[in-house]
Amino acid sequence: MPKQIVEINTNNYSLNMFRGFLLVKNAGVEVGRVVLEDIVSVVLSAPDAVITKNLMSELAHHNIPVVFCNEVYLPTSVAIPLSSHYKSRLVLEHQINAKTTLKKRLWQSTVKEKILNQSKVLQYFYPCCSEHATLKDMANAVMSGDSTFMESQSARLYFSKIFNDDFKRESESKDILNVALNYGYIVLRSSAARSLVASGLNTHLGIFHKNNYNPFCLADDIMEIYRPLVDFTVKNMNLSGVDILTPKIKQELAKIIHLDVLHNGENVPIYNVFNYIAQSLVSSFKMNDNLLNFGTIKI
Repeated sequence: MPKQIVEINTNNYSLNMFRGFLLVKNAGVEVGRVVLEDIVSVVLSAPDAVITKNLMSELAHHNIPVVFCNEVYLPTSVAIPLSSHYKSRLVLEHQINAKTTLKKRLWQSTVKEKILNQSKVLQYFYPCCSEHATLKDMANAVMSGDSTFMESQSARLYFSKIFNDDFKRESESKDILNVALNYGYIVLRSSAARSLVASGLNTHLGIFHKNNYNPFCLADDIMEIYRPLVDFTVKNMNLSGVDILTPKIKQELAKIIHLDVLHNGENVPIYNVFNYIAQSLVSSFKMNDNLLNFGTIKI
């Protein structure tokens, strides 16, 4: 079965567990069920959504994060499982002891790949524009630790071109484009977090992102290169005249984790590629070398 994002965005719904299934109930009546092994993450955006302690415990056992969101689909709280990886202590030691120089090189390659993917998306929509070539030049100019801030410079150029000159990427904004992007990024972030936890890594400890209030720092790091696929998906949607995220829009955004990436010569869905990336990150920390293997996006 394909992996799924389970979201509860309507009040009076509750989530329970029964014999390996997540049960969705409305006013005590079952309206659906999902096999736990098929779930990437659970997103609760309805103010009065209810989830049982037993289900939370079982989701943790399956390395499934539970994300609590506000009205613009920004995470306000995240329940991330304690790792069940059999070598989690050893992996965590390597992660904690990773040298700054290594983390700077890891971030350099991540930013470079992200900007190259932005260039691909821009070229897809505007093949005759010169900005996608500029982005390639910026990607090749990324230095260790992105010390010259190429990521932020490329973002300003990229977002103004892919949507319009007036668009500003503001995560707290309530305009439909920003809200749709927020939701798509949650889908990526949740999938990345699950793979990291399953590999014994601590998602609080990023290679670049640092925030005492963000339990997703490392997930935010490794999902960066696939953010342009969210932008690509949102750009392909007809959001003119739309004020809220409809179930259909969310369903389309949830499919992002099923997009194929060319990884080691094979087409692999993103939710599986994150497993490979997490494993390559573990190897990078262990060997003190940049062994990240992202794969190539297909659009």
